Amino acid sequence: MANDRLRTQKLLSLGISYPFWVFDVDQAVWPRKVADTLPGSRPAKLVGWYPWAWEYGTDVRRFDDSLPTGVIYSRERKGLVPAQRLLEQLRYDPSFDAKGFRVVYEGNGLLSKGFDEWVFEEEAAGFVSARRVVKVERVWDGVPFWDRETGIDLFGKTGEKKDVAYGMASLVLNDKELVHATGVLSRADGSKIRRAEFELLDGDGEQIQGIVFPERHQKERGLYITRGPDFPSNRMVLAGTTLEGAPWSEVEKYVYGERS
Repeated sequence: MANDRLRTQKLLSLGISYPFWVFDVDQAVWPRKVADTLPGSRPAKLVGWYPWAWEYGTDVRRFDDSLPTGVIYSRERKGLVPAQRLLEQLRYDPSFDAKGFRVVYEGNGLLSKGFDEWVFEEEAAGFVSARRVVKVERVWDGVPFWDRETGIDLFGKTGEKKDVAYGMASLVLNDKELVHATGVLSRADGSKIRRAEFELLDGDGEQIQGIVFPERHQKERGLYITRGPDFPSNRMVLAGTTLEGAPWSEVEKYVYGERS
């Protein structure tokens, strides 16, 4: 089966068909080439995921993903907001999209219901004690935003670098545009495609449901940040990017993820 068909098959298994939005993470030492960006692409951030650097590029991982053997990713654990207080806060938060989250709780095994269906009155049918709440997760991609077992609490903490990845969101109309926007090799079979929900940064914070396809393959070595702007390899990497000709301090800010 041709790999474009495999990619389409994977998308259909996730309930996704063209057109849809795809998030492509910023590559720290590989600034984005203008020619690699589809028209209409918009800056975005992905909460609940983090950049994962490897030899040939940067992928994104959910922070609750299992890690390779011998690799440790530490999270600072703080006092967790009690489930009852969290649910009440979210109940009255006008910026919170109740339909976008579900509550997982203990019952006959683990059960779940949408937050918009959660019953707060103790005497009403369907009431569940907050003591039985295990986690609150985003519906679209299953990312936990509050988790009793791990201590994860992203509500109100979405600006923390370890819980967010920045990149570009593109609306793709076909497989050719998908490959172009994500920079994957044509032989990529789509097995790494996953649902993801991200926020557009150039408007009023619109939330977009789409995918990530974290398999971009770089053809050249990345920036040697200590070598400066005149190093031949650095000039080659910066050619055709928005950082070409920019002060080296701007390049350093990009590489180190310093954002205003």
